[in-house]
Amino acid sequence: MKRRLFLLITAILILTGFRPDGVYALENQKPESDIKIPILMYHHFTEGEPPSGREGEIISVKLFEDQMSYLKSKGFNTISAAELRDFLYFDAELPENPIVITIDDGYESNYTLAFPILQQLNMKAIISVIVSSRGKKPGEFQHFTWEEAQIMLESGLVEIGSHTYNLHNYAIQPQADEAIPDYEDRIFHDFLIAKNGIQKNLSIDPFVFTYPYGMYNRYSQAIALELGFDIQFSVNAGVVTKDSNPLALERINVRGDESPQQVLSHIHKYMGIEESDEVQAPTAYAASPMEVYLKASKYKLLNKNDLYQLQNNITNYETQQFLLNRTKELENFEVMPAIVHNLERISPILERMTALDMSNTLLTYGEALNYLMLIGNIEGIKGYYPTDKLLTQVEFVDLLIKVIEN
Repeated sequence: MKRRLFLLITAILILTGFRPDGVYALENQKPESDIKIPILMYHHFTEGEPPSGREGEIISVKLFEDQMSYLKSKGFNTISAAELRDFLYFDAELPENPIVITIDDGYESNYTLAFPILQQLNMKAIISVIVSSRGKKPGEFQHFTWEEAQIMLESGLVEIGSHTYNLHNYAIQPQADEAIPDYEDRIFHDFLIAKNGIQKNLSIDPFVFTYPYGMYNRYSQAIALELGFDIQFSVNAGVVTKDSNPLALERINVRGDESPQQVLSHIHKYMGIEESDEVQAPTAYAASPMEVYLKASKYKLLNKNDLYQLQNNITNYETQQFLLNRTKELENFEVMPAIVHNLERISPILERMTALDMSNTLLTYGEALNYLMLIGNIEGIKGYYPTDKLLTQVEFVDLLIKVIEN
């Protein structure tokens, strides 16, 4: 009963913008800071080039080294999760140009490939581990052991956080017909087992929690906070400021096909820094706002909140032109009239999708296809897509086109 009362009060405070652990008292002691902290997100590392189509989650160790070296040469200083927490909660001072490196999942490559680069460059990182996978190979890639985690911890460069015990799947969200109290109990026990596993094997008290696929809600935020995870990472794109919610911190996903200069450009975009001619890519034509929006984040996984922007723009002339141009790129000239004809059908479907409670979660091909069944025949294209693959924004537009074509 006490735990449920705590969760209810904490959830209300989160929704009203309140920060835990005394921040409400500290924030008025200093003027608002204009410090902006990029938090970079990585996953798996390889010795060679990443497989085609997997660049969003896999990067070569050589490119990772080049990116880290370049950012260091530009004056960025990596900070730890502890330093980030002290800044957000207690106004602690940070070094000039702070940046955070995060690595999700806890693959063996984090230890064998990425860690030596961090040592070589004396740069810090936070690795959030799927606790049940330590020393195992539950899927495609081997995960590092507790002993290897201990070695990284002892270096002083690496901190270990939780990526759940065994919820690196869509079970992190409430399931169909699952009562909220049952959902709270289920994720509470997973989060608790994960925390206990880290404490037992590494003798530390973890306070970093990284949401699988960035899927969080007010219940999971409150439960993670109750267990002491007062730094929580999302996959919402952006940079962290003093006003950021510590229970849903923004990050920037770094792709395995981005040059160091492109990574810096990506950081500058979110920091609101104008690019120099040396870094900024030339524009060959005046793109529409919708095209700029999609192309600037074409590698960003489609958050379901992004559908609001698509729905709000889908019927205007510039969007029609973008979709028409996109069909030209795909060499689907014959479907151009169908796209314009079906825009009025697409709009209410997106409106219906955005009306659902899907905030802060990502969209898979399977979910998109289920929704798009309402506007077209998807049987002909259903088999071409893995239903659990997460969509990027441009892939969603391409999927709209294919559905209309069918």
